[in-house]
Amino acid sequence: MNIYYLRLITGASNMIDSEVKAKGVAWSESGLYEFWTINENDQRVGVAYYPVDRTIIESIEYGVE
Repeated sequence: MNIYYLRLITGASNMIDSEVKAKGVAWSESGLYEFWTINENDQRVGVAYYPVDRTIIESIEYGVE
């Protein structure tokens, strides 16, 4: 599991810091970051979605259990 530290752009000069605990991240064709984990059936399950154009992945902490 990883922890993704995000900065979300909410307005002209407004930002919110957030974090997501997930196994990985992917970019979707619809313009979203999809943070996902793996369930007991070895299938990806989305845990959070953020718009690519309003989200900055500041850092990633790998291997957190």
